[in-house]
Amino acid sequence: MLAALPALPQEIVGGDVYVVTQGSGASSVNAGLVADLRAQSWAQRVSPEILAFETVRGAPALVRGVEPDVYLALEGAPPPAAAPTGDRWALAGARLATRVGLAVGDEVALVGSSTARLAVVRVGGLFSAGTSADDELLVGLPMGEFLARLPQG
Repeated sequence: MLAALPALPQEIVGGDVYVVTQGSGASSVNAGLVADLRAQSWAQRVSPEILAFETVRGAPALVRGVEPDVYLALEGAPPPAAAPTGDRWALAGARLATRVGLAVGDEVALVGSSTARLAVVRVGGLFSAGTSADDELLVGLPMGEFLARLPQG
C-alpha cells in the first residue's frame, strides 16, 4: 500500500505507519474509532490528533492536539523531563521554541483557527524529535477540540 505513495515525504509516511484521516461530523475520526483501532492486535500505537493553524508570538505555527506520550513515541522523541499537568499545557518543539523564543513556563495565547476561540496555555516542556514536529506546539486533545470547535471525543 505505501509503495503506491512514493511522492510523500518520509516525515509523513514511513516504515509501518498508516495514517487515517476523515472529515467532520459523523464521518470524523472519533473516540470510538480510536478505541477500535487500539483493540487490534497489529496496532502498536494509535495517535488521535487535531490540527489547528495558529500564530504564536507573531509567527505561523501548527498546533496539534494530541495524547503526548503516544505522539512523541511515534515521532521518536523522548518525553520531556516533566509530564504536562492540568488542561492548559503545551509542549513546544525545539525549532518552534528557538524561532519564537519560547521557554518552559511561558504562557501562550491561542485562538481558534476557524472559529472564535481564545485560550492561554503554559509551556510545560520542550521536545526534539528531529522531524517536522519540532516546528509544532502540542496541546492536549481537549484543548485541540476546543480550538477547532469540535465536540468532546
